[in-house]
Amino acid sequence: MKLVNIFKNNLKFTTLDIALMGMMMTIYLIIVWGLKQFLPGKFNISIEILFFIIFGIIFGPIKGSIFSLLCDTVYQLILGSIAFWMIEYAIVPPLVSMVSWFLMYFYEKENKFKFIFPVVILALTIAGVISFFVYQFINNSFKFENSIIDPLVVFYLMITLCIIILTSIIVALILYKLKKDVIYIKFLYLFSVVAIILIIFRWLWGPYAYVNFFNRFLSSENNPDKVMSIQYPITLAGIAMKTTYVLPIFVIILIPSLSAISISKKNYFVNRDNK
Repeated sequence: MKLVNIFKNNLKFTTLDIALMGMMMTIYLIIVWGLKQFLPGKFNISIEILFFIIFGIIFGPIKGSIFSLLCDTVYQLILGSIAFWMIEYAIVPPLVSMVSWFLMYFYEKENKFKFIFPVVILALTIAGVISFFVYQFINNSFKFENSIIDPLVVFYLMITLCIIILTSIIVALILYKLKKDVIYIKFLYLFSVVAIILIIFRWLWGPYAYVNFFNRFLSSENNPDKVMSIQYPITLAGIAMKTTYVLPIFVIILIPSLSAISISKKNYFVNRDNK
């Protein structure tokens, strides 16, 4: 019943919500457009995913989902790419916001969950990364689109990612043990939230959506339809490689952004109540 009440209460838009949304939509449009220009194609880090995470955590499951969908739609309209609208991509913004909020809800409510969840998720991430890429390495089948990539390069990149994750877990737990400051557990938890969002919506869903997009809009006589079973692991390998630098970047941006917005919201309500 608590979750039901939260969803009902989340339908109300405050003056602060509208002000924040206007400001954040402007920032979203500028940053997403700018990075698309300077980091096109294979170098694109999909920064919009980070915005959708922030929107879900800040605005809640309903308002965050609606706002994420609105930002994505407005961006497509400005770019003139609304003709390429696909449900496979359209459902990602609201779902990312909803899942992000859901995970943070349990962080705030369940003491044990905030300790167990990040360790389990990040451990599974390491195991999954190593298993997938060892399999690919053994079969010498690393590809990104039409080019062959040296399997050793990819393997080393994935090992680097695993080392980053493992180091983050160990350092955060040691610092928490020494200083008893929950900020380190929150860092670890946010790290795991970003990791699971990237795994679900970029690793697992991303290749499926891309193959459908290509077959629907880009295929021709010279570029025949891509076979899902063949193209899926190729696209997944390329997306996963980006995670080696995307994951730390997202976490580094996410933590101060959430702190700044949370402080602003708190100050707003304190000033409003004192008037």
